[in-house]
Amino acid sequence: MRTVSSDLPPLDVISNKPHVLFLDTPDYAHRRVALAPLDDLDSRYVTDMTCVRVYAGPNGGICLGVQGTVAYSQDARAFDTHLTPGVQFDAPGVPSRVRISSSGQFASATVFVSGDSYGAAFSTRTFLFDVAAGQPIGNLEDFTVFNDDGAVMQAPDFNFWGTTFAADGDHFYATLGVGGVGGLTYLVKGDVASRRMDVLRTNVECPSLSPDGRHIAFKKRINNIPDNWRISVLDLDTLQDQELNETNSVDDQVEWLDDNHVLYAMPRYITTGLTSDIWVATVDGSQPPRVFLENALSPAVVR
Repeated sequence: MRTVSSDLPPLDVISNKPHVLFLDTPDYAHRRVALAPLDDLDSRYVTDMTCVRVYAGPNGGICLGVQGTVAYSQDARAFDTHLTPGVQFDAPGVPSRVRISSSGQFASATVFVSGDSYGAAFSTRTFLFDVAAGQPIGNLEDFTVFNDDGAVMQAPDFNFWGTTFAADGDHFYATLGVGGVGGLTYLVKGDVASRRMDVLRTNVECPSLSPDGRHIAFKKRINNIPDNWRISVLDLDTLQDQELNETNSVDDQVEWLDDNHVLYAMPRYITTGLTSDIWVATVDGSQPPRVFLENALSPAVVR
């Protein structure tokens, strides 16, 4: 493993205090798992672990696309709190989104099986894994979906992406897309044990549940344009949402820094091509969005 700063404490010291785990990205082709203490973001510990997407919680994490390049990545691999690799799962496709429950038991991975973005013609698969048992649970397309009238929904062009787990681990939220590009998207709430999902409302993509479990940050399509989104926050009690004061289109699954701030990645052009920065925005709009970490993406806040 290498470090950006020579005076950083050992990895275990950083991982045992509140930190953000993310991908260090000097450019889009080179992505290595890194950590930075929340109280010292200028110091980052860059490891030799390569992923296309990564996520972690207090009891371990999941790396999607372990070869570090989109073209040759076909699996997901769990790791423990020391970043020691663990069980590996098959997830064939182009890596897109990944999440793990706070307990570390369940994980999910979304991949493209055709197309390569949410603004173009695409097909996705979202897999669930039981990390603790070392077994795949299945594809979300195998779950039963119920609409708000309690009737079963079925369509040949269902796509699921962007899961987020509740604190109990067994429940999760995800996006259901119907009708291809420009079609409807739904927020669904799922139950791992019963293999059931219930529709909550429309126009929600890549949900992310807040630490207190009361809100969901998500991508909201604007003016029905497939690749034009604004970050919004949904109140789960009222199912009403409010757009944040980030005016750029953001194609990312938002991460919560705390109950009042969210993190998200945005691309930035450099002389050699593209890199990405992680930005932070306030939920109440009291401060303008700002760069949180340069040359970084796929943030996960671990406390």
